[in-house]
Formats: sequence, C-alpha cells, structure tokens
Amino acid sequence: MRSFLTNTTIFVVSFFLFLTVAEGALRLSKEPIKEIVSIYDFFQFNINYGIELKPHYTFNGIIGKEGTTDSHGFCGPKLEKKKPDLRIAYVGDSYTIAPGIRFADNYPYLATRGLSKVHPSIDYICAGVGGSSPSQQTRIIEQKLLQHQPDVIVYQLHDNDLEDDYVFAYSQYLSHMKVWEQVPPNLRRSMIVQQLMQIKIESDKRNNEQIYEQTKSIISENPKYIWDRYTRPALEQITKITSEHDIRFVILHIPAGTAFENEYTHAPSENLYILHDLLTQWTKESNIPFISTYEQLLAQNTETYHELYLPEERGYHLTEKGAKIVSTQVEEILTKILKNE
Repeated sequence: MRSFLTNTTIFVVSFFLFLTVAEGALRLSKEPIKEIVSIYDFFQFNINYGIELKPHYTFNGIIGKEGTTDSHGFCGPKLEKKKPDLRIAYVGDSYTIAPGIRFADNYPYLATRGLSKVHPSIDYICAGVGGSSPSQQTRIIEQKLLQHQPDVIVYQLHDNDLEDDYVFAYSQYLSHMKVWEQVPPNLRRSMIVQQLMQIKIESDKRNNEQIYEQTKSIISENPKYIWDRYTRPALEQITKITSEHDIRFVILHIPAGTAFENEYTHAPSENLYILHDLLTQWTKESNIPFISTYEQLLAQNTETYHELYLPEERGYHLTEKGAKIVSTQVEEILTKILKNE
C-alpha cells in the first residue's frame, strides 16, 4: 500500500512538473491567441463576438466621406455617461454606416435628429458593420450592445444577407468563436490549452472550407433553406434578447439598387427580393414592426443614373437622396411606436 501511494505521488508530482515545464516552454516559443486581431484597415476581429469596426478610426473616403468611430467602434456621437431618456441603436451592415456619404447624411443621424424634436433627451448608436448579417450580429447585440442600454433597436437588412449568413456559417471566424466559447474562461490563458484550441480551430476551418465549396451553390439555388436554417433563427434569437431586456425591436429592409431600372447602365438584376418577401411574412407573423423602403425608393426612381444608389466602384450604397428617403420612413415608424407607449 505504501509503495502504491509513493508511486502515485511521484506520478502526480512528475505530471504537474511536466505541465509546468511544458507551459513555460510554450510561453517562450509560441504566441498566445489574441482576443482582438486587425483584419483590415478599419475592421478588427474580436474572438468574443466577431467582426467590428476599429475604435477611433477616421474614415478617409474608403467607407465614408468623413467621420470617426468612437471608443467602442460605433459610427456616431460620443455616448455620454448619463444615458438620455431615449437611446436608439441602429444595427446592420454597411448601409447603416454610410459608405460613400457622410455619417451625418445617412439615416441613423437624420432619423434621430427628426425624433429629437419630440424627444429632446435622445442619442443614438450606429452599430453597423460592413458585410455583417443576422447570424453574426446576435453575439454583437448580446455581448457588446446591451451594455449601452438601448431602448430601441432598428435592425437593417439587405438582400445579400442570406448569402452572408451562409458564408459566415462556414467561416474561420465562427470556428474561432465556437472553440473559444467551449473552453472555460479560467483555462483559456493556458498555453497548453491554447495549442489544443489551435488544433481544433484549424481542423474545423479545413472541414468548413470543404463543406462550403461543396454546397455553396445552395446560395442561388435554395435561399429559402438558408433563411430557415440560419437567418430566421438568428432573427428569432435577437427578438428573444430584445424582449427579455424590454427593448423595442424594429426590422428595416433596404433593397439592392442593382434591381432598379435607371440606376445603372446594365440591365436590372433579377430575383433579388426573396429576403424582402420572407421578412414581410415573418414580421407579420411575429408582430414585429417592419419598415419596407422598396416602394418609396421605387417611386423616386427617375431616369437619372445613380440618383438613389452610388456607382459600382463606390459599392452600390445609398446616395444622400436615397438615405433621406429611408430616414423619413424610419422616423415615421419610430414616431408611431413611441407615441403609442
């Protein structure tokens, strides 16, 4: 018995000594997993919730004509420590952050300015991220946005969000986040654990790349499948989050300009508006306010090229006139919602 205890003690001590030496050697020879990594001039990847704009970044025409993100990476005014009576968060993709026009000419600023006439104690958060979609934004809303206590979330979608959701489902970023979430926080700092995490991340990345290449045709062939599998569940999760925190939730759809006649010299694209139709049905069934800008933009679509949407080299995003049309509708719907409370 004494011999067994002695051997066991030696084994345990040796094992922990080995782990200590291995941990030290790895710390000297390997880089730890970084929680925040720069991935582009103005984007960074935060392993806790995904891709976000860099804080204190000044745009020089790449995305916006002018403007600087705040300390949180939001495109809007600096948030005061004391929260106003009404705080609106505008969440979405690049259409929410005014590519090609000034932040002050886009709908978050214009709609909020209009509402301030009735609600003087108001501010807003512009939490758009170019290329994002509902599957990506659920984590950002829950882990980043909620701490700022918005009273209203206006969630903007665009016609490529179904594709973006599918791409994200098999992206390296989601692989990183899933593995990171599976490891208890107190173990994440261990270099031994991090090496095991890296192996898992690389394995998942290879598998996901292979699956995506084999199945990406589904984006054009069966977008309804993507809606049912990824986009709708993500929106339902956001609905649940906002309901639990007593936040009013509004859906805003901005259509693709490439489907409008007289906006571009090429023929209008077809079959772009399936997401609009799916959102129309889902918001009605879920009793969620829905702002459809299609009819209003169509009514203002004259024979002038690039009247509502910027040229292709500037990303097909809204012009000042297009953004004004959107802001008017957002202001009208939010006015009704807030008045009925």
